[in-house]
Amino acid sequence: LGGSGYYLVLTCITVAPEALTWTGAEDSNWGNVNNWAEGVVPGATDAAIIPPAPNPAVVNTGFARVASIEVTGGELSVAGGTILIVQNQPTGITVSDGGIVPVSGPLQVTGQPGTGILVEDGQFTVAGGSTTASSIVVDAAGALTVAEGAEVTLEDDGGGLTLGGPTQLDGDLFVGLNTAPATQVSARLTVGPTGLLALDQTCLLLLDSLGVAGELTVEDPEFGGILSLGPNDYLDIQAGGSCTITRPNNTGLSYNGGTAREAGRQSIIDGADEGEIFDAGTW
Repeated sequence: LGGSGYYLVLTCITVAPEALTWTGAEDSNWGNVNNWAEGVVPGATDAAIIPPAPNPAVVNTGFARVASIEVTGGELSVAGGTILIVQNQPTGITVSDGGIVPVSGPLQVTGQPGTGILVEDGQFTVAGGSTTASSIVVDAAGALTVAEGAEVTLEDDGGGLTLGGPTQLDGDLFVGLNTAPATQVSARLTVGPTGLLALDQTCLLLLDSLGVAGELTVEDPEFGGILSLGPNDYLDIQAGGSCTITRPNNTGLSYNGGTAREAGRQSIIDGADEGEIFDAGTW
């Protein structure tokens, strides 16, 4: 008053999620407070830690929302429930120390500026339902399996797919337009007879071998090459398998000494014509 000014200053402070640890002391019910060391079920601003326990953590009904999850040698099962990761943490779900994550129900790992799902050491299995994430990274000691009938979608503008551990696809894996320079495979990737690996506007960089008994689809490449094969690597299109590449920008195969072995059908589609069929050794 009287010429004096009053100012309201608001300061926003980012608070790290509170870590809540699973004990599984009573049963496998995620929503049971007696199964958590702190006596509190994790919420949207909490980080859930799943170490080895007498009972695995199971989300089987309703809806669970957390900031992040670390499966450190324990087991987290997503059955009929949904885990929605909403907090912007460096990583949404981390699997380490031999942890196991079987997913049969819908799982959404969203809002992550970094890695959506990181499998450092352990097994991440999508046994059914749909899983959506910004990105998946599988380190050398990790493994990823997508079972028949299951579906995994990596969102546009995410980190894409990096496979350093063995991966088995018998279901569907869709990789959208991403900011990473390539979908990088440096360990054995197998697309089973019922599997589908579909990439949109990205490059598939093979640093190990890719076996296709199902379907491999690469559309509208943006990064100059579609398939890049190193000197010790191969693309193995098995009987009944197919490889379809759409290249409207006239970018194609980056053949760097690798080997193409084909018993199935491989289609290279140029967009400007009806496409070409290439047999093994004629690239």
